[in-house]
Amino acid sequence: TAAQTYFGRELAELNRAEMALLAGLPKGPALYSPYRDRQAAADRIKVVLQRMESAGYLTAGEREEILKEGLRLPGPARQPKQARYFLDFALEEAARILRVDRERLSTMGLTIETSLSLSCQQAAEKALRSGLAPYQKDGQPQGALIAASPRTGAIKALTGGTSYTQTSFNRATQARRQPGSAFKPFIYLAALEAGYTLASSIPCQPFTWESPTGVYEPVDYGEEPYHHRELSLREALAVSCNIAAVSLHHELKMTPVITMARRLGITSPLPSHVSLALGTAEITPLELLTAYLPLANGGRAVTPWTVKAVYDRSGRLLWQRRPHSRQVLDPRLAFLVTSALQDTLKPGGTAAAAGRKLQHRHPAAGKTGTTQGNRDAWFAGYTPQLAAVVYIGHDRNQPLPGGGGKLAAPVWADFINQALAGEPTAGFPVPPGIVSRSICRETGLLATPACPQKKEYFRVGYDPVLYCAKHRLLKLQVCRTSGLLPGPYCRGTEEKEFSWGEQPRSQCHLCRPPLTFWELLFRNDHPQSDPPAAAE
Repeated sequence: TAAQTYFGRELAELNRAEMALLAGLPKGPALYSPYRDRQAAADRIKVVLQRMESAGYLTAGEREEILKEGLRLPGPARQPKQARYFLDFALEEAARILRVDRERLSTMGLTIETSLSLSCQQAAEKALRSGLAPYQKDGQPQGALIAASPRTGAIKALTGGTSYTQTSFNRATQARRQPGSAFKPFIYLAALEAGYTLASSIPCQPFTWESPTGVYEPVDYGEEPYHHRELSLREALAVSCNIAAVSLHHELKMTPVITMARRLGITSPLPSHVSLALGTAEITPLELLTAYLPLANGGRAVTPWTVKAVYDRSGRLLWQRRPHSRQVLDPRLAFLVTSALQDTLKPGGTAAAAGRKLQHRHPAAGKTGTTQGNRDAWFAGYTPQLAAVVYIGHDRNQPLPGGGGKLAAPVWADFINQALAGEPTAGFPVPPGIVSRSICRETGLLATPACPQKKEYFRVGYDPVLYCAKHRLLKLQVCRTSGLLPGPYCRGTEEKEFSWGEQPRSQCHLCRPPLTFWELLFRNDHPQSDPPAAAE
């Protein structure tokens, strides 16, 4: 019965205030629940009693007496001041675990042990409020931040907005918005799995794609939106090149990308269109966090959770979480994409400003996301200890004053700085089967001494075996006089090194055969005459 659900007693055992609340609940059981909002429940009792007085069922004195009786709740009635969004989500999770409704759960006198880290939660709430404060007017734009342990999936912090009293709508778990470029790592994972490497090149030039639904032309933004050259996969991901992402998605025939996203935990509908490369599917921050956790933990899928254990009134254990994970991604692929995503936070990356804010020297990787018209701003990132997703946007889908790099990434960096303060620094472990090679920046092949060089990671068996021909060094004997290939009359040569393509290709024409004594004598006496014929 309702009396048992809300108060743990039979109807005959309720006082008059409790009965008045039950009479007023049908219009909004969740809205007026004393376990969700004690003040709203008290206000509802007043409305019911005032109407009864107006109808002549009560006197003013009786109404005041009933109000003094108050509510006797078997469970905790005090409304917490912190982590309201987190607790809402945890109670919903506990109700699913025990297979009871939320109202019944609140009357059972249970003790629920959660994954909440109060210090992380405070850091999340502070970072989100501070990051949004310069841009907010009338409570908009809003945002969300959700963070979890990559190893276990335990949610350490969750805030679905800057004001729970304004709305209990949890943007971290309920808001479905386009992630923009934060979706791109799934494309690059699919490409690497198909045999590409981080050194593979992809064109970054404008193109159009024709489909049954029309012509699609992806664009990049910025002062110089098109690089007009080929980019390595590492470069394209760091600068978030839209053209390269769509080209790669198209080359992969799209299905592998959708399959990859599903494996990592994306459950929302995904369109079979090249525009998916730019994050046009609508997902929640919780969903995006779920999909990023395998990148941070070596390829293992873990479901984010809040409830660790449940105890009854007497302290008896009713339910306890058992650790569970499964390998969904080659650890080497997770490492390679993580290595590339670290460049996002370095100079030249889309979140370089946030990278400069990071303290404590914690290695970090992540990806910005911005939707068309700056209507959604994201940053999904992680360290070995903590993964977090930040979302910022207007509830009414209005434009923002910037994208993911300007709005969301700094919030993420502030949160990480506070949440990991005092924590030991740990790097991303290199899994077996990964090798590092010195390659040419321009060709992606093994570097010669003449190449502009950089270090790159590869899966064993996918590393280059050929040396760069563009910058190959050649050692050649050349004429000391002309610097060209020696001719038959060159009197002196020397050995020089040349890069491939810059070596001399013609023979020396400056050096002449030496003159004989008679040729010299005749030339001096008869400068305009031909020399005499040689005697037989």
